[in-house]
Amino acid sequence: MSKLTLIITVRASDFSDYAKRLKLRDALDLAEVETIIVDDGSPEAVSPQVESFCSERGYKYVRLQTEEFPFSLSRARNAGIDASCTEWICFEDIDLAYRSDFYQRLMRELQLLDETPFNFLTVPAVYLSAAQSDRVFANGMDAEYERALTGALLENPRGHDVNSSLQHYAPASSVIAVRRKTALYVGAFDENFAGWGGEDRDFVFRLLLLNNRIEKPNDFQITKTWNLNDTTQFDGWRALYRMHGDYLARKGMYAFHLFHDPLPWRNGQSNIKLASEKAERFHTTKKVPTRRDPHQPPDIIVGFNPHIANEAILQSVANPTIIDENGRADPERFAADIAEQNPRSVLMWNPYGLPWRKKVYDALRNLGIDPVVGERGALPRSLYFDKGGLCIESPSYQEQYWAKPLTEEQEQSVKAYIDDMRFGEHALEKQSGRVGAALLRHRLEIGDRAKVLFVPLQLADDTVTTLFSEKRREYDAYLLELKRLSLSLPSDWVMVYKNHPLAVQKFELSSAVCADAYHVHDLLEAASAVALFNSGVGVISMAFNKRVFYYGPCFYAIGGVNEPFNDAAQMADKLRNLAPVDKNKVYQFFHYLLNEFYSFADWKADVAPFSNFSNRTKVKDIKYTEVRISGYAPAFYQYPAFDLRRSVLFDPYRHHASLNGGTSNTQRNGAATVAATSIAEFVTSGRFTEAAAHFEAAYAKNKLRPNLLRSAAEMYVRAGNHEKAVAHLKTAAKQLPGNLKVRKRLLVLKYPFLKRVIGENEFPVGNF
Repeated sequence: MSKLTLIITVRASDFSDYAKRLKLRDALDLAEVETIIVDDGSPEAVSPQVESFCSERGYKYVRLQTEEFPFSLSRARNAGIDASCTEWICFEDIDLAYRSDFYQRLMRELQLLDETPFNFLTVPAVYLSAAQSDRVFANGMDAEYERALTGALLENPRGHDVNSSLQHYAPASSVIAVRRKTALYVGAFDENFAGWGGEDRDFVFRLLLLNNRIEKPNDFQITKTWNLNDTTQFDGWRALYRMHGDYLARKGMYAFHLFHDPLPWRNGQSNIKLASEKAERFHTTKKVPTRRDPHQPPDIIVGFNPHIANEAILQSVANPTIIDENGRADPERFAADIAEQNPRSVLMWNPYGLPWRKKVYDALRNLGIDPVVGERGALPRSLYFDKGGLCIESPSYQEQYWAKPLTEEQEQSVKAYIDDMRFGEHALEKQSGRVGAALLRHRLEIGDRAKVLFVPLQLADDTVTTLFSEKRREYDAYLLELKRLSLSLPSDWVMVYKNHPLAVQKFELSSAVCADAYHVHDLLEAASAVALFNSGVGVISMAFNKRVFYYGPCFYAIGGVNEPFNDAAQMADKLRNLAPVDKNKVYQFFHYLLNEFYSFADWKADVAPFSNFSNRTKVKDIKYTEVRISGYAPAFYQYPAFDLRRSVLFDPYRHHASLNGGTSNTQRNGAATVAATSIAEFVTSGRFTEAAAHFEAAYAKNKLRPNLLRSAAEMYVRAGNHEKAVAHLKTAAKQLPGNLKVRKRLLVLKYPFLKRVIGENEFPVGNF
């Protein structure tokens, strides 16, 4: 069974010269490699020759009836993608030659691709002179490989009259190897490009843009006009493109372009300009269209919301097809068009977020399609994708799904997560810094013996407060009950409330204490119980072992843990004899959320005005570490996979970056006493244990610098000695009791599962 498909396009009025070039492929080891020749409109007299050539070699021949149209490389390559069925595909030119083992090596490299930050490979191309091409035809590529490569390394890469072997050198080329699925979800090739040029640049830019595992250069969207051989600045997307080619060049893998006279129709300046302008638009809008796999039903993603039009999501479903939202369209007709495509699944971001989207959602359900609903979860960094609907309406939280006995290891991992949340900085919304429960009580003038009823308020115009409330028990009724309760609390209780961080209009209650300036987790630590409408803080409160009283309908209504807030009188009575929390149920519920239901991600967000009542966070640059979607296997990601600025691939740009301050600081965070040069040498050569020894020696001389132990720990992590790393971090934690980053790093090393949930917290040893 084939693993890799080569897609070669042709249109020829005379096939003889192309046949001569293709015959060189007879010497290649093509085991597990399928070849597709796509004939984009060769004359009827010629096409049988191409088909016969393919038949003799077991190549698949695909003919397009396009002779009346200009040649389109994009159209032909897309036809090749559609005709292929292997996991990996490689786009080829018809006039390339390779060493006989090239494709076997390429398949091995593709199997390693997930261990790199790249999502495709591009093969550097050596353009041979006429004389060197003749020698290849006469002797074969294996025999001429060293001579051809010698010319590429020693002669002028931009081309020169004195060159004898090299016409010119392309550090990155249109020979692109990629997962078939990846090629499809970045939109494949744009068939608006006709003639020559531009389509490869456009395709590569989209591959780079959607790749969240890689750091983008400055001015990424700008197509710098310099020759790739002259690229010394890590600016513009083409610098990153060159780095992809340099990766295979360092491994000794090249394509060799056989000489031919310039083609008379090759004039693609308008195409190059089109590709440049498209790059800037894609970068601005982030709307990259997908191409559907014709062999299977689509997984339709409604809209370009960054939570769902995201590479991690596109990778997780089988056949992603993005349909942009169109608020001008009739929602029932829009839903019917989706249904007519017989989708495997439909994925929508919060369908209650827009009235038009809600109508589409309802119409789909009436047509027998239950969309997978995406929204932010109730734990820091969490999101969910649930076929059952938005959290409150979904059956996914019923006790039958999560009330299962835990192993000791599962329980310990949940406890570790809860400990990190209780003593860490992560929260659902941006908060002020933590001060601790004792200092908070002191500043709010709350007596040591007073019991605190903490009330985290919702947004008055949020979906869950406006659309998910009981009749005559709306949010305004809840606020009224809070006022009554604040005046009827037992004498040893005090009510402390906190407005939602995104609220514009603040709720004020003179008979209670306002704590808007404090971190919600400090308030939970200080609290004896929690009262709320249906806020996600209810789930976090469970981690703090606090009894929760909920007024609005909520998905965490768990007997023995949380209970209803009926009215002020009932609440006052309940607070006089507060029931304990069933910790076992809390651990089971958290295990379910963390390991079976929630997805996790890191993101950046801006706060934007929403209404007179509240603001909203506008998420951007979201990077998933864990994806769980109903009906699909979970997927896990690590960001960043590599810091390419530390790699040898960054060498062409290092001098310019240093001149501009990009990599001049070689030691930070207390490690300045260690010799930077020696550490850098050890790290570059992979001698991490020796690097760790340097930090240990420096710490032995000055034990007031525990950050040196953190650096030593990171070196041991890279060396694979986690036991040593944990030991050093434990010592550092004792010397830095208030440093939450040390605690988080220690937890991640002790319980690797937590890396996916609370994120990585590697200590920055230095820029080498």
